[in-house]
Amino acid sequence: MATIEQRKDSFRLIFYFQNRRHTTSLATGDYREAEAIARSMDRTLSLIRQGALVLPDGTDLVAPGRMCYPAADIRNGRSQKVGAVETKSKTPLLTLAEISQKYVAVQELGGMETASLYAVKIHLRHITTTLGEFFSMQNLKQPDPQRHVQRQAAKPSQHGKPFRRTL
Repeated sequence: MATIEQRKDSFRLIFYFQNRRHTTSLATGDYREAEAIARSMDRTLSLIRQGALVLPDGTDLVAPGRMCYPAADIRNGRSQKVGAVETKSKTPLLTLAEISQKYVAVQELGGMETASLYAVKIHLRHITTTLGEFFSMQNLKQPDPQRHVQRQAAKPSQHGKPFRRTL
């Protein structure tokens, strides 16, 4: 959900996308205009999550001075198409949750032992906790798995303790 925050004479927009916090100045002091932009960003994020709107590779939602979604040039106060957004994708948008579910479903058909599949499910659940179930796999970059490794390394370890499997 996108929210606005007043900073002196202007507002800024705060929202989360793919488990990352994004902020940008709206360069407007009008509360109604800032609320309208926040509602528009909520709709845009909803369309992206549903797969109806796709950001091309390398495009960020927040670029310096403007947001990359239709009808927003925030610094100049004018509405114009930003053109960084496509409405249809040639390849389907795959999320981490979808890929995990499909992988587990295939392996449950007999491609993997039960104990090994149990371990895979644990690891997939940990990765999903770190990256988020709506994480777009097409946008996977090197820092994303590294973030997971660092998160797991910071947890207290089970070294020296017997492993207990509960179902």
